[in-house]
Amino acid sequence: MIRNINRLIFYLRAKKIKKKIRTSNFVWHFCTPKSASTYLKNIFINKNFTVLPAVPFYRNRPQVTDINELYKNLTLSNFKDNVFTSHQHSLFDDYISKYISKKHKVIIQTRNIYETICSLRDQIIKEKIYDKNPFCILHKNMTVSSMNKNIILNYTPFHVKFVISWYNSKIEAEKLFINYKEFINNEKNFLKLILNDDNFDLKNNDLNKIKKSSRYLRGLNREINLSKNEIALCDDIVKSLTKSYNKEINNIIYQK
Repeated sequence: MIRNINRLIFYLRAKKIKKKIRTSNFVWHFCTPKSASTYLKNIFINKNFTVLPAVPFYRNRPQVTDINELYKNLTLSNFKDNVFTSHQHSLFDDYISKYISKKHKVIIQTRNIYETICSLRDQIIKEKIYDKNPFCILHKNMTVSSMNKNIILNYTPFHVKFVISWYNSKIEAEKLFINYKEFINNEKNFLKLILNDDNFDLKNNDLNKIKKSSRYLRGLNREINLSKNEIALCDDIVKSLTKSYNKEINNIIYQK
């Protein structure tokens, strides 16, 4: 009897969470790392959106969107409307699709695979998170070449699967793929598309302040300092994982 009551309570709570999320105005934000995602998040903070994480602080645990974590943060924030679920390095899955409705918009933000690998490596070295990131396990005594190979072997499959999963996803909401360089060169235009507001504007002074707080400038002059062999290794992995798919997926991966 008690077990049945507990099951009923759990079912009703789950139903309430699902309804609350599906009927709210959401912008879901999914991204690969180092794709100017923090910059986009900070713009939405500036625009007075309720910006919330939907992933617990995992550190070196692979990220998976957690609906209970999202609901907890929604409840604690006392939000009214306009929610932005900030950068989730989560692949699409059928479970999360149940919570995405026609009222929502889904942003998929990515960056060229070579630039991502180099930027991720530099962040790992700078912040000394050799084994405290969800993409690879490195050691501080590794050579840069060894780090590059390790990141390519471990991270590249995630990047490719991320793009494929969201490209092929069947969801009720509108999907918008954001190309890193196109976004940072014309963020106002993308924000108009995201918000469906042709009159949207953000003062240049505000944008410059946001850029300074978003590590934005570091990526503007990114060099792809990978060897020919390292690039070839990356390409082989991409090719093996995408050979059954159309060219548009490759265009997203390489930002062509």
